[in-house]
Amino acid sequence: MINQYFPCVGPYNPVCACNGVTYRNECFARSKDGITEL
Repeated sequence: MINQYFPCVGPYNPVCACNGVTYRNECFARSKDGITEL
């Protein structure tokens, strides 16, 4: 579920998520459901 109101801040530390999109950092990726735990 996408949470458009998830409060993400922090440094620019690019993360390539499992959906193939690169996000600003891990927080942004998690807020868009782009990261899954193994």
